[in-house]
Amino acid sequence: MTTQPRGSVHISGSGTAAGGCYEEVTISGSGKLAGDVEAERLRVSGAAKALGNVKAGTLKASGAFRVAGQVEAEEFRCSGSAKVEGGARVTVLHASGALKVGGDVSGKEVEISGAGTFGGDVAAEHFRCDGRARVEGLLNADTVEIISEGLSSAREIGGGEIRLLAGGGGGLLCRWWRREGSFEVETIEGDDVYAEATKAAMVRGRGVTLGPGCSIGTVEYSESLHLDPGAAVENATYTGSGPTPEVITGAVTRPEGWARRQGLPLHGPMRNPVVALLAAALGLIIAVVVVALVLTVVLPAVGLVVGLVLGLVGLVLLLVIVGLPFLLLGAAFSHRRRGRG
Repeated sequence: MTTQPRGSVHISGSGTAAGGCYEEVTISGSGKLAGDVEAERLRVSGAAKALGNVKAGTLKASGAFRVAGQVEAEEFRCSGSAKVEGGARVTVLHASGALKVGGDVSGKEVEISGAGTFGGDVAAEHFRCDGRARVEGLLNADTVEIISEGLSSAREIGGGEIRLLAGGGGGLLCRWWRREGSFEVETIEGDDVYAEATKAAMVRGRGVTLGPGCSIGTVEYSESLHLDPGAAVENATYTGSGPTPEVITGAVTRPEGWARRQGLPLHGPMRNPVVALLAAALGLIIAVVVVALVLTVVLPAVGLVVGLVLGLVGLVLLLVIVGLPFLLLGAAFSHRRRGRG
């Protein structure tokens, strides 16, 4: 630390601490840091706001955490909602939930599980995101690995190994409400590029593989180009030396190391949640109407208690027999195949 720490601060419940240099800052509940803070360890559990810059060896926040200035930390881990209005300079950044950084981010390892929004450039050795990533500037890393749920975007993506995969997975019953992943990028440039469901003006690489759903303006490759039937490319240019290699066409396979998502179909459908929900509601209404009609006839004959028990059992059975098929039919009729643009 730049100055000698002056003890520790612990806020439990609600409170405010002045800025300064501390050995440890702990907030449990609702707390406010009124100025620039330096600490060996800063831990937040609940809701906290720092009105200045935060510099820490270890910064861990769970719940809602907001920093009005910059963050500098060896290790920054957050779960829940975290917002940094300035930039962040970290060695390790792990975020689970929603993270928003207004400025540039630099670090050795940046890993997002959920949604990451960055107002400037992101520079790291390794960048991983399982969810949604939005970078207003340049995303540059030795390895870029993104499994997108919904729309992910960046102005430019550069690196050594770049992997852009469309998510939206899960089983049949837990996938129908989720929007499949896609990417919008102006330029992608890397040594080894693999992309799915990506719209870009330019893709440059040594080896380029474009999966289903890609819509690319120009591809420049120096070694190999593999195009899935579901990928559309306007112009392809070979920039290497020697004879131009033949463009490989045919279904692509996902890169190794993505075993957790290997079961997802590359040409998977996108489901309309409104249609599926309406179908499920229709099945439920039919089940309730049928049970009501049955109870009208049964109650006078068997009595109130027995009739209600029989009605409850009948409702459960009808929900399974009638409601579930309607739900699956709604999901089936709401399929849309990924387009080429």
